[in-house]
Amino acid sequence: MAYKKVVFVDGTTPLNANNFNHIEEGLIQIESDTTFVSERVSTLEQTLNTNVATISSRIAAGEQDASDRMNASDSEILSLQNETVTIIDRIDAINTSVSGLQANVDGGTF
Repeated sequence: MAYKKVVFVDGTTPLNANNFNHIEEGLIQIESDTTFVSERVSTLEQTLNTNVATISSRIAAGEQDASDRMNASDSEILSLQNETVTIIDRIDAINTSVSGLQANVDGGTF
């Protein structure tokens, strides 16, 4: 769930447990998102290494002709590109949340 910024207005917005807990929940979500991205990157690295080893083995053993190898590689590359786009989107969302929280901290609006 995306972080929903609390707009603090001098003299109007209460500095209370509810508002501070909201900020804390945002930080916890950022940490969770960061953990998810790190785990996903690790999984993708393992998958990529496995795929590279598999492709190398097939090439060395001559199990596929050049056309088949190219088609298999293209399919695997496309799959990895799609996963990378998903991870980049998550990183962008995290960066946006961090920027919003940093602006609150820098502006002293919490």
